[in-house]
Amino acid sequence: MNDPRLLWGAGVAIAAGFSGWRARQEGLNAGVMLALSVAGIAAAHWLPDVAGQGSTLSAARMLFRANVTEANGRGVFMAYMGASFVGMVTLRFFRLPALKYADASVAGIAAGYCLARVGCFMNGCDFGIPCDQVWATTFAEGTQAYDAHWCRGWIEVDASESLSVHPTQLYHALAGAGGFVLLSTLRLPWAGGRLALGLGYYGLTRFVIEFFRDDYWKNGSMLDIAQWWCVAFVVTALGLRFLCRVSHIQTKEANSVAL
Repeated sequence: MNDPRLLWGAGVAIAAGFSGWRARQEGLNAGVMLALSVAGIAAAHWLPDVAGQGSTLSAARMLFRANVTEANGRGVFMAYMGASFVGMVTLRFFRLPALKYADASVAGIAAGYCLARVGCFMNGCDFGIPCDQVWATTFAEGTQAYDAHWCRGWIEVDASESLSVHPTQLYHALAGAGGFVLLSTLRLPWAGGRLALGLGYYGLTRFVIEFFRDDYWKNGSMLDIAQWWCVAFVVTALGLRFLCRVSHIQTKEANSVAL
């Protein structure tokens, strides 16, 4: 099994570095952005270690589906959500323009997410349902995909690889690459616009990809917990876009009156 930690680390570094560069380009403090990135990732890294079995934090890990692997024991979703939450809380505490910093960071987060998901592909976690398409892939013994298929009785004990499955890790990576292109080129006139777009884009793409994932039991439900989170992201994005646009219009009208 290939070691994916280089790509996971590179994803974090690119997310932080590009966010800092973009913050500087938009007249924000790049040092603050980099400090927030470090603090957020550190918090996301530390949280799983203090979450014991049966605790409230352990339940939170289940909700966020932080996939524990031998390679790093950290979930991509958990890490980026944790970093974003810590960053927003810190910005609000110090009365800094949280929405502007969030706008400056979303493209970098998408780029880091893309690389991190390629690392997941190398690790054999977050795999898809069996399929016979030409782009299907198999995973070697020792990966989560192989172990899951063996436990379910889908492959023989002496099998050298898993069944052919959808490479959902690469679907996630492509979604991240598309998000980076979209969010790094688009300019919106109101603060929070790119954040809302990023939330909505992630929610929609992740919602669709979840139908092809098979790295956990769905318990017979129509939607899994990740998809309900995606619905929440889309609703939040729509609400944030409305509020940000209204605030922008009111600010312009107030400035016009002042002139």
